[in-house]
Amino acid sequence: ASILTGRMPSAHGVRSNGIPLSKDARTFVEELKNDGYATALFGKAHFQNITGLDREFIPDGVEGLMDEQKHIREAFRRDMYDDSYQSENQIRWREDPDFRIKTPYYGFDHVDLAIMHGDLAGGDYEHWLTEKCGDPKKLRGAENARDSDYVVPQGWRTSIPEEYHTTTFVAEKTLDYLSRHERESSSQPFFLQVSFPDPHHPFTPPGKYWDMYNPDDIPLPPSFGKGDTPILNNMRESRETGTDFRQGQVPFAVSERETREAIALTYGMIKMIDDQVGRILAHLKETGQIDNTVLIFASDHGDLMGDHGILLKGPLHYQGAIRVPLIWLDPDDRRPQRSDAIV
Repeated sequence: ASILTGRMPSAHGVRSNGIPLSKDARTFVEELKNDGYATALFGKAHFQNITGLDREFIPDGVEGLMDEQKHIREAFRRDMYDDSYQSENQIRWREDPDFRIKTPYYGFDHVDLAIMHGDLAGGDYEHWLTEKCGDPKKLRGAENARDSDYVVPQGWRTSIPEEYHTTTFVAEKTLDYLSRHERESSSQPFFLQVSFPDPHHPFTPPGKYWDMYNPDDIPLPPSFGKGDTPILNNMRESRETGTDFRQGQVPFAVSERETREAIALTYGMIKMIDDQVGRILAHLKETGQIDNTVLIFASDHGDLMGDHGILLKGPLHYQGAIRVPLIWLDPDDRRPQRSDAIV
């Protein structure tokens, strides 16, 4: 939401997961569209609620601020729960096979959506997967996983083939769009958001990417096991007593073996993205567009990935979670520069 609007959460209102970006928000994509650009999004958006559950973090003592539907009353009188704010609700997509996003969507004229992560993703991806493989329920999830001796929580060897994984879906839809654009409106400039759901938990890289990196070869983070704060100690104690919850979104403590496996599987996910990005760049080169296209590579968050012995992300603002990649390639200025600024 902050990238789309150029505003801080305090201004655009999306303070946590589960709060949608207002339809009244002005986005840079909308401005590009107004300037004549074709606009499209492939993959993950997360501009609205994706789980169907209420917002993720609700502070204590807000009962007096709830309306009759038990929703927190906002500063503006807007219904942020009507159908137009259910576009990414995975429950709605799975209950209604004909459900689709209505465009324009925050400025995007074309959207092929992948909701959630790993081999559990839904949305347009689920329809695509069904066309390719039949019933996705027979392939996805830990219950359908191939045999493996990995022990990391939320890590399983998916039965979904490489060619039908979400990472491949995002690249295929991007390439299809580029080919169609060249045939039908090659003179029109375009903005594409190519948004891979990976790398992310659950750790489910497909095919050769599962064991492309050997956990035994992965060094532990230098901070592993270090740090003496109440929250770190609490997570470690919960792991030792077996009282921690390790299947959700909240960070938890991990062993050395679990850390090495999580990093190795994440490297596999990243390598698969590299390969699919390579296909897109090759297409731009083959069609003569590479020298007329600004390329921006970024992410929305990092991952603790074993730092201090903790996995996932959350309200622990260590460097691994808050630092994200940013590569900006401008064909009109190829001078290599590196900046340590906050961007």
